[in-house]
Amino acid sequence: MSIFNRLLICCVVAIPASAIYFGYTSEPSTFFQFDTTAALSFLIVAIACVFLTGIKMNTGGSKSAKPAKQVKKKAVKGGRQQGEVKWFNGGKGFGFINCDNGDEIFVHFRSVRKDSPRLSPGKRVEFMIVAGAKGQEADDVEVID
Repeated sequence: MSIFNRLLICCVVAIPASAIYFGYTSEPSTFFQFDTTAALSFLIVAIACVFLTGIKMNTGGSKSAKPAKQVKKKAVKGGRQQGEVKWFNGGKGFGFINCDNGDEIFVHFRSVRKDSPRLSPGKRVEFMIVAGAKGQEADDVEVID
């Protein structure tokens, strides 16, 4: 948010709040009295607060929004392998592939080549096996059937 917007918000809230508070507390009357001294003093404090809150402090413990690091996946087994899609849920974005050697490998939708047709049960695929966060998974998946 820009400093102008923060200042505007502080003024819109601080000046009337200060004037109302001082107006009701200074005299025992039921009528509202606008006090410019209270309004100006509160305005000065509000401006100081805007500038002080705009200072970025690096405390080290705060979590800042940093872009996620791209994890480079290493191939577990050499070369490309083939298998058959056991099941794949497009809504959830993942499924499993039965390798020709009998292993069951996890596959995520981001691992499927963009130019490849959609995965569906029974389709033959070619892929590489890589080490994922929770074990082996398929990468660079391409439908060959």
